[in-house]
Amino acid sequence: MKVDVQRGGSCRATVTLEVEDERVQPALRKAARRISREFQIPGFRKGRAPYHIVERAVGKEALYEESLMDLAPELMQEAFAENDIVPFAQPEVSIEKLEPFIMKLEVILPPQVDLGDYRSIRLAREEVRVEDSDVEASLRQIQERQGVRVPVERTVEYGDQLVLDMEGHIGEETLFDVKETTFIPREEMSLPVPGFSEKLVGMTADGEEKEFTLTYPEDFPEADLARKELTCRVTLYEVRGWQLPPLDDELAMIVGDYDGLEDLKGKIRENLRARFEEEARLQLIDQAVSALVDNAEIEYPSLLVGEETEKMVSEQRERLRKQGLTLEGYLRMLKRSEEEFREELRPQAEERLMRSLVLREFVRAEGIEVGEEELGEEIEQIASLYGGQAEAVREGLSSEEPRDSLTSRLLAQKAITRLLEMVTGEEKEEPEEAGSGAEEGEEAAESEEGT
Repeated sequence: MKVDVQRGGSCRATVTLEVEDERVQPALRKAARRISREFQIPGFRKGRAPYHIVERAVGKEALYEESLMDLAPELMQEAFAENDIVPFAQPEVSIEKLEPFIMKLEVILPPQVDLGDYRSIRLAREEVRVEDSDVEASLRQIQERQGVRVPVERTVEYGDQLVLDMEGHIGEETLFDVKETTFIPREEMSLPVPGFSEKLVGMTADGEEKEFTLTYPEDFPEADLARKELTCRVTLYEVRGWQLPPLDDELAMIVGDYDGLEDLKGKIRENLRARFEEEARLQLIDQAVSALVDNAEIEYPSLLVGEETEKMVSEQRERLRKQGLTLEGYLRMLKRSEEEFREELRPQAEERLMRSLVLREFVRAEGIEVGEEELGEEIEQIASLYGGQAEAVREGLSSEEPRDSLTSRLLAQKAITRLLEMVTGEEKEEPEEAGSGAEEGEEAAESEEGT
């Protein structure tokens, strides 16, 4: 058998097989017998029609197509083994020529990732600082949670709670008309129309009436309102501002088990530092993975982007379900079709896919593994949280699918820890070299020592 392999982009290859007649003929005769058993050939009982009669009845092309059922698996396996081809999905098979018999395979290949000189990537950890203004902002939020709304004798400010009548008209059409409703104007608020809150600032709560016209921007989410003019009428009856408790020891003891205001401030500073450090860590992870992607050469089959897009659609569907909504209803509100929604998600899906592929290759290159002992400790830690149900949880987590999921999670955690140590130059020791990545790891280590 002659085999010709033409590799193309996007992890695709065209494999052409020219097969000897002595290998084709047995498959053709087997196909003819199968056809004669399944279909009634005029003048013959099922399974008894001679080969040339079957060929005349169904046509030579159909007979060759039927023979692929027997020919293709063996020929593909042989061709792939001889040419080191590992199909990523079921190949597309077609017949190019009958005599000599030439078969063509369109083969999708696995993703290919070359991380390049990834160990030279360097990033600095952001210095985390908690300013006095951060603590004061948190104290203000605590004050507001303990505060009450009271009528105030002044003009409207952002953040006030207003009692007012609101009307909105586009030409003769009434968009909204509500009486004595509550409304809180906020800066850069876009509802019911951008600029509406700003028009309320400065009004007084004595039944003042105001009429104004605003234009919806071109990029307004509700496309049918874009560029239209909205005439608004408001009548303001009451302004309620915050009456806040004083920042003192009594407030600290009301909101928690604190010795006083200074104790509360100390705890706020501690919590803020922990939050800022976690935010900085997450930002550093994002930068490190992005740098890994930018440094790598990545090639992948396009079908993976479609699969990742479908995964994101399913995730969104599940999030909406937890909120009591459906994806179909959500898209109707946005005035988008499912196909448009998928196209919007596609760039994010592609980015997610590339990050996943480089991290997987990073795990392989660094020889990162999760041992049975580590997995067992993780299962025990999770089970211990369930008290009397610990044994049932332990048993459930020990089956194949949960174990695979936990292993993937632990691998990801170890990979991120290792990546952060590497990019910040905080490596404690050289990683163990395993499998086929050992030689590559030695070369990378020598390169790093030489810098």
